[in-house]
Amino acid sequence: MNRYASLLSVELQRTTSHSRMLYPIWTYRLVMTLTWKGYDSAQWLCHQSQTMLWSRFCIRSSKSDLIGSMAKSSDHVSLANKSQLALSTLINDHSSHSEWIATVAFYKAIHLVEAACRTLGKKHPHNHNSRLDLLKSRKEIQPIYKHFKHLYVASCIARYLHDKDSDQAYSTFDDYIAPNDVAEVLVNKRLKCIEDELMKYLSEIDKENLARVA
Repeated sequence: MNRYASLLSVELQRTTSHSRMLYPIWTYRLVMTLTWKGYDSAQWLCHQSQTMLWSRFCIRSSKSDLIGSMAKSSDHVSLANKSQLALSTLINDHSSHSEWIATVAFYKAIHLVEAACRTLGKKHPHNHNSRLDLLKSRKEIQPIYKHFKHLYVASCIARYLHDKDSDQAYSTFDDYIAPNDVAEVLVNKRLKCIEDELMKYLSEIDKENLARVA
């Protein structure tokens, strides 16, 4: 749990020195995770920061930082790029932040799928299950299903220490995947395969603007 508190402290320090929060969505998720897990030594920090973070979170959301019914493919590419920037930072200390590497990699994959859906004219999936069903049933994007599902399961275990498909519980995320394997398996293999496959369905401008896995 010290990993979450450490990440939160770094982001809050960055926020106090910048008028614009760099990762508002992930910071709010960190606060919620700390609160949900009952991390006592961080309760005062959560109490002081939640109102500020939620306010900025909502402001940024109104500017298409969240998935919305009117979001364009370029909006999702922009969010995918923010996730890639976060990944680049987290991977530098993968042993401390493996849970968040898994989570951010999954959410980048979501925005890649959403961008492709806009280009293909597919109906916007409204939740994880409908998105998984879409990937499994649509022939043109079916090849990424196994990689997306793997990232989905990994992110759930990273956040909740539970695999609902197998009903298996974990004491730590490291029990599911070794920290040294997180970047290679989840980012360089699974996420990269999703990127490579979906590139053919992005517009030329989106292809040019997308920050890809190195």
